[in-house]
Amino acid sequence: MANYITIDELPKLGIRAEFLEDVSVEDIETAIAAASSEADCYLSALYETSLTTVPMAVKLHVAKCAVYHLLSVEGFDPRGSDTIIVENYDRAIRFFKDLQKSKQSLPAYATAPEKGELLVAVSSGTRRW
Repeated sequence: MANYITIDELPKLGIRAEFLEDVSVEDIETAIAAASSEADCYLSALYETSLTTVPMAVKLHVAKCAVYHLLSVEGFDPRGSDTIIVENYDRAIRFFKDLQKSKQSLPAYATAPEKGELLVAVSSGTRRW
């Protein structure tokens, strides 16, 4: 499994760099791997994972999940001033669920069926009257 963001991208997409100064590289890598794996669970319903080209929308939402996982270990107040972390995580999961349910799509990955592929055959069966 490939990670969808790098350590260098996390401060640009999810959390300010100064918050990561006292966090070990191992903990950051673990949070990114967990978030990427979580994304794959949703994406695998429609796409072959791990994605070879990662759209910015996926990177952004993986970053939100990684921040949530990282701070869940490091400690934060989900009901206090850190509610934005939980809200961002919830938005990210909603995004992945919408992808899974085909309410959204990834432009780089065509998954929509060709016109006519979803034709339905209807049969009334054999009538004996």
